[in-house]
Amino acid sequence: MIAARPIKPTHGPSNPLQDFSGGIYNQLQSATSQQKDMTTLYSGFISNIQDTNLADAATQLQLNQTALQAALQVTSTLNQLTLLNYLPVR
Repeated sequence: MIAARPIKPTHGPSNPLQDFSGGIYNQLQSATSQQKDMTTLYSGFISNIQDTNLADAATQLQLNQTALQAALQVTSTLNQLTLLNYLPVR
């Protein structure tokens, strides 16, 4: 039978202060990355708002309102239907 040899660490003992500061550094890197992503996202929002053609936006709003009104009308009609509507009256 082969005797097991102890595992030798590849680096020296862990330093708690280095571990802590490394964790903080990783958190800061993550926060910085998230802030850059949010800056890019909000810059796109601002650009889209500034580049909006008001006539096109008003037309699209009117189309959306008409589509919503039609959908609500269909829903209202469907809610009033029953099987009794299709039975012959005698």
